[in-house]
Amino acid sequence: QIIRHQVRDLVATAYVSLITGTKTELKAGVAAKYFDLYQISCYNNSDAATVVELTDESTVVRKIPVAAAGVTHINYQVPLKQSALGVAWYVDLPDITGTTVEVTAEFSEEV
Repeated sequence: QIIRHQVRDLVATAYVSLITGTKTELKAGVAAKYFDLYQISCYNNSDAATVVELTDESTVVRKIPVAAAGVTHINYQVPLKQSALGVAWYVDLPDITGTTVEVTAEFSEEV
């Protein structure tokens, strides 16, 4: 079991609303910093199941299935490491008309 404490100022949150297949920046990159992912939640407000793609700049890191009118919540006990300094995290959906997914995430700032 790992217990990790983090300085409050080094925790960052992010929120986006995804609509019909538009790649969207979840967390902007900051020069000389990593943002490692601790938690992500996807809330599907539509009547169609979908898959959210989590991208570390341009590489798909995870595909997160989300049931119709459902929620997928993932907590990483060991943070999902960002691949490079200063890059952004993105999320994307397939192009399904009328689908909206709300995504929230929590990151740990590492230097």
